[in-house]
Amino acid sequence: MEQKSLSWAKLDTYDYELTEDKTTDRVFISIKVESSDDSVIADIATSINQNDEHIYVEGNYLIYENMAIIYDEGHYRLFITARPYI
Repeated sequence: MEQKSLSWAKLDTYDYELTEDKTTDRVFISIKVESSDDSVIADIATSINQNDEHIYVEGNYLIYENMAIIYDEGHYRLFITARPYI
Protein backbone atom coordinates (compact mmCIF):
# COMPACT_ATOMS: atom_id res chain seq x y z
CA MET A 1 0.00 0.00 0.00
CA GLU A 2 1.35 3.43 -0.95
CA GLN A 3 1.63 5.86 1.94
CA LYS A 4 1.10 9.59 1.43
CA SER A 5 4.04 11.70 2.61
CA LEU A 6 3.19 14.41 5.11
CA SER A 7 3.83 18.08 4.57
CA TRP A 8 3.71 20.77 7.22
CA ALA A 9 2.66 24.44 7.41
CA LYS A 10 5.79 26.07 8.83
CA LEU A 11 4.98 28.95 11.17
CA ASP A 12 8.47 29.68 12.57
CA THR A 13 8.92 32.74 10.34
CA TYR A 14 6.07 34.69 11.96
CA ASP A 15 6.14 36.84 15.11
CA TYR A 16 4.59 34.29 17.45
CA GLU A 17 4.37 33.07 21.03
CA LEU A 18 3.98 29.38 21.80
CA THR A 19 2.27 28.04 24.92
CA GLU A 20 1.85 24.39 25.83
CA ASP A 21 -0.88 23.15 28.16
CA LYS A 22 0.09 19.70 29.42
CA THR A 23 -3.24 19.18 31.21
CA THR A 24 -5.29 19.49 28.00
CA ASP A 25 -2.50 18.27 25.68
CA ARG A 26 -2.92 21.38 23.53
CA VAL A 27 -0.51 23.87 22.05
CA PHE A 28 -1.52 27.50 21.57
CA ILE A 29 0.17 29.64 18.92
CA SER A 30 -0.39 33.38 19.12
CA ILE A 31 0.79 35.26 16.01
CA LYS A 32 0.92 39.05 15.98
CA VAL A 33 -0.89 40.56 12.96
CA GLU A 34 -1.49 44.18 11.90
CA SER A 35 -5.31 44.06 11.80
CA SER A 36 -8.26 41.70 11.75
CA ASP A 37 -8.09 41.60 7.94
CA ASP A 38 -4.29 41.30 7.60
CA SER A 39 -3.34 39.21 4.55
CA VAL A 40 -1.01 37.18 6.81
CA ILE A 41 -4.12 35.55 8.32
CA ALA A 42 -5.23 34.27 4.91
CA ASP A 43 -1.67 33.13 4.10
CA ILE A 44 -1.45 31.10 7.31
CA ALA A 45 -4.95 29.63 6.92
CA THR A 46 -4.20 28.64 3.33
CA SER A 47 -0.88 27.06 4.29
CA ILE A 48 -2.51 25.03 7.07
CA ASN A 49 -5.30 23.92 4.73
CA GLN A 50 -2.90 22.99 1.90
CA ASN A 51 -0.86 20.88 4.32
CA ASP A 52 -3.84 18.82 5.52
CA GLU A 53 -3.98 20.74 8.83
CA HIS A 54 -0.41 19.77 9.79
CA ILE A 55 1.60 22.52 11.50
CA TYR A 56 5.30 22.72 12.32
CA VAL A 57 6.55 25.36 14.75
CA GLU A 58 9.52 25.48 17.11
CA GLY A 59 10.31 21.78 16.73
CA ASN A 60 6.70 20.74 17.34
CA TYR A 61 4.65 18.73 14.84
CA LEU A 62 1.00 19.59 15.42
CA ILE A 63 -2.52 19.02 14.13
CA TYR A 64 -4.70 22.13 13.70
CA GLU A 65 -7.91 22.36 15.73
CA ASN A 66 -9.17 25.94 15.40
CA MET A 67 -8.22 29.58 15.06
CA ALA A 68 -9.58 32.95 16.11
CA ILE A 69 -8.58 36.58 15.77
CA ILE A 70 -8.31 38.36 19.11
CA TYR A 71 -7.47 41.91 20.16
CA ASP A 72 -5.21 41.83 23.20
CA GLU A 73 -3.10 44.54 24.85
CA GLY A 74 -3.35 46.87 21.87
CA HIS A 75 -2.45 44.22 19.26
CA TYR A 76 -4.36 41.90 16.98
CA ARG A 77 -3.35 38.27 17.20
CA LEU A 78 -4.20 35.15 15.28
CA PHE A 79 -4.75 32.54 17.99
CA ILE A 80 -4.33 28.93 16.82
CA THR A 81 -5.13 25.87 18.91
CA ALA A 82 -3.47 22.58 17.95
CA ARG A 83 -2.69 19.20 19.41
CA PRO A 84 0.51 17.17 19.12
CA TYR A 85 0.89 14.93 16.10
CA ILE A 86 1.20 11.33 17.24
